[in-house]
Amino acid sequence: MPRPYSIDLRERALAAYEGGEGSQARIARRYRVGERTLSGWLRAARGEGRRGPKPHRGGRAPVGGAGGVLAGLVAERNDATLAEYADLLDERAGVRRSPSALCRALRALGLVRKKKRSGPPSRSARTWPRRGGRGAPSWPGSIPRGWSSSTRPGSTPGWPGPTAAPRRAAPRRAAPRRAARGRRALGKLPWGRWERLTVIGALALDGVVASMSVAAATSTAVFVAFAEQVLAPALRDRPDALVVMDNLPAHKAEAVRDALDRAGLGHRHLPPYSPDLNPIEQAWSKLKARLRAEGARSRETLEAALGPALATITARDAQGWFRLAGYEAAN
Repeated sequence: MPRPYSIDLRERALAAYEGGEGSQARIARRYRVGERTLSGWLRAARGEGRRGPKPHRGGRAPVGGAGGVLAGLVAERNDATLAEYADLLDERAGVRRSPSALCRALRALGLVRKKKRSGPPSRSARTWPRRGGRGAPSWPGSIPRGWSSSTRPGSTPGWPGPTAAPRRAAPRRAAPRRAARGRRALGKLPWGRWERLTVIGALALDGVVASMSVAAATSTAVFVAFAEQVLAPALRDRPDALVVMDNLPAHKAEAVRDALDRAGLGHRHLPPYSPDLNPIEQAWSKLKARLRAEGARSRETLEAALGPALATITARDAQGWFRLAGYEAAN
């Protein structure tokens, strides 16, 4: 329900009309309110003697009587997203609410997001590792941001792109967690040796059409292998597919262009620094949220969880992400 106009505005508009400064239409234009709104204020002032808004009666609770269930879900999983809480609440209580409604319900319950970086509970202890020279982290094996690439939507599009999935979650990149105000949001973060697992996939209007995982960075050789052994066979029945990639150096290598040309696939590159034009960014976000929920910490369990996590990316998701990026689906 929208908020009422301020009492000060009401008083000035009513005083202007009662002082004979103009007609209702003129006073309404002066104070930028509707004529019917001003007429209602005048009726309330004359008939009820009320010059302010009616007292607010509250309204329906965002999740009805399922507030306790929602609080229990946060206690079980304090790092879930609003969309994940919506699905869990639907499963547990049969109550389906939008993420915005859940945000209001969590705020009313006092379960707010904790944005502070994870670290030891001591106030005097260092909360993240000491940095080395030139601002570089001192711990080994730090994983860079995941890169993605994409395929422009034609009549049968496919969007390829890699993302880096760490074996162990980095403390500085821990997902925000929820807890009551004034209390710490507790969670487990393993510490130790890191390993890299890169996932490369292709997104089309009907979902993920090709994917590959490799325990290495996305080099030119890795991406050529993906293009020749995974992407080209997956798009063999889509001769009009156009592969659009971002500006990762491996995507722009001559060997990659030759591999796509041999497969008969057209290819283009997105403008620099344009993740908003890349629908696969949203797919990687959903994939990482699912893997975080699974809590897979070894390479074996992470690889086993990749298939079910990729299967959660539906055609409806993909079509929405294409529209979000500004592309119109072909008829």
